Amino acid sequence: VLHQAFPTAPVYASQATVAVMRTDPLGFYDQTRALPHSDYAARLTLPDHVVAPGATVDVGGTQVPTAEFGAGESSDATVYYVPATGDLFVGDLVSNGATPALIEGHTCGWLGELDQVQARFPQAVTLHPGHGGPGRPADLIARQRSYLHQFRELVRAAIAPASPGGATVTPAEQDSIIAVIERNHPGYPPVATLPDLQRANIKAVAGELATTNPAAEPAACRDA
Repeated sequence: VLHQAFPTAPVYASQATVAVMRTDPLGFYDQTRALPHSDYAARLTLPDHVVAPGATVDVGGTQVPTAEFGAGESSDATVYYVPATGDLFVGDLVSNGATPALIEGHTCGWLGELDQVQARFPQAVTLHPGHGGPGRPADLIARQRSYLHQFRELVRAAIAPASPGGATVTPAEQDSIIAVIERNHPGYPPVATLPDLQRANIKAVAGELATTNPAAEPAACRDA
């Protein structure tokens, strides 16, 4: 839509993002196209400029340093910073008042990246999240970190050996997790149109936690 409106505007992305857009390794595009009343593009508009890791992009004469991160919210993420104004654009690494997609099962990596973003851009004044309004970086990052930790704690308890379903999260446990999350984060719209996003989130995080040793996780991932 943006390319149709501004056909001469350059489109920037990392090489990793371009590769995912070309191959759709997890099948998300086809899954989205199959949804009822989907208007997802049959053919993607690919970026015409590749941003090297850590490169600075010239946007209309404004120098915008970037930072590239690995698997977290998605398979990769690029953050853009405007030193002149202190504006930090982090994409879906942070959402403000929205239910995130945890379906790639990299919440530990995501938590580590939140720490890295905060350390990499300590002078940032305003953080622009992928969903929701802008705000103070420390506040929005702390809120996103808290959400991830809480979700992981709830799922970890549900897959404990002594839980009702053992390593399997039962439907009742799923309902309980969703109820707690919705009670603590009321009115959070989903960031994706996938059906039953929260149940998909639970399944992905359960799979992630089942294959990790809590004692061996990085400090950023250790739940309180």
